[in-house]
Amino acid sequence: MKILLAILFFLSGFIYAQGKTTFNFNEETGKNQIIFFSATPLEDITGTGDGISGFAELNPHNLKEGIKARIVLRVNSIKTGINLRDKHLQSDNWLDSEKYPFITYEATGVKKILSSEGNKTKCLLKGALTMHGISKEIPVTVDITFLPESEETRKIAEGDLIGVSGAFRIKLSDFGVENQLVGNKVAENIDIKFKLVGSSK
Repeated sequence: MKILLAILFFLSGFIYAQGKTTFNFNEETGKNQIIFFSATPLEDITGTGDGISGFAELNPHNLKEGIKARIVLRVNSIKTGINLRDKHLQSDNWLDSEKYPFITYEATGVKKILSSEGNKTKCLLKGALTMHGISKEIPVTVDITFLPESEETRKIAEGDLIGVSGAFRIKLSDFGVENQLVGNKVAENIDIKFKLVGSSK
């Protein structure tokens, strides 16, 4: 009986260890960044935002179990390299950072596993982007890399790590944002890329 109990205890611990883990995306790591790109008649505009926080709950060994995540970007952390343009971007004519200080993406599950090899998985997430007070369902393809805690990973953050990267496109009009920025008409479609690092601690 004691041997049986010991085996059950071991198996329950193994199952728990292989289950879902919450990974936190902390702004303080300096490893999280979102990049957006748009074209104007006079120049291309590239912006970056690093005021990112949030979490992802998943089993890094089996993403088929699903993903629940919430990523938050501070609008006032977005920079385009020109102060006047940044001021206009933050204004109530555009993103209105005072009324809508955050842009969020909430993933509610995995639509499809596209590929999986070793510690790397590519999948299509289902979820919604909320910007300028409007939410819209947007599927996002992401690459997720799992890194168990090691001496090397502790240089970035304590705990197991996941690296998450991907890209998607949005239409400004879907979120009630006019595509006019400091006199230049911005493309209706905005391309967005992101790279994030989450820690289990």
